Amino acid sequence: RCVVTKREAYGERTFESRKFPVMLKNGKTGIGGFVRDVTESLVTEKKLYENEAKFRSVFNNSPVGMAILDKEISMLETNHALQRITGYTNEELCASDWQMRTHQDDYEITRIFLEEISKEEKEAYHIEKRYLTKDKKTVWVSITVSSVRDHDGNLIHYIGIFENITERKISEIELVKLRESV
Repeated sequence: RCVVTKREAYGERTFESRKFPVMLKNGKTGIGGFVRDVTESLVTEKKLYENEAKFRSVFNNSPVGMAILDKEISMLETNHALQRITGYTNEELCASDWQMRTHQDDYEITRIFLEEISKEEKEAYHIEKRYLTKDKKTVWVSITVSSVRDHDGNLIHYIGIFENITERKISEIELVKLRESV
């Protein structure tokens, strides 16, 4: 069975035609087919491609860490900035759980944070916590997690934004020590 599909543009409209063999009542083979206007689907496809390209550009070139997280808040994909912050590769981040990357003093606040996200009561969540880098150094990170939903409001996944705030936290700690010494 052979199906031939052809797209042709006529002015501002694009049509797709399909032709296929058909067995006729007299036993001979004929040609059947149909034509449909695919202009709107091509416009939608182009917009979707452009939006995906914009997102990919922001995701890949962002100066802050970014991650796509599944419904269970596990990392599916990370950008280079998050990999630089943590010292882990994308594969390592996606294969590990939050406890491996979290400073032990922040386990409880992280657990509460993840519980809040899983309740889906808000669209965005924020936390400042310590991460452990691959080489076991501590880095302070400001994390914002936002939900991404389809047009019906169903959760698709989350986007996490990770900003290295270590220098700010060190300055805050030094300022507190300075005030206490005065």
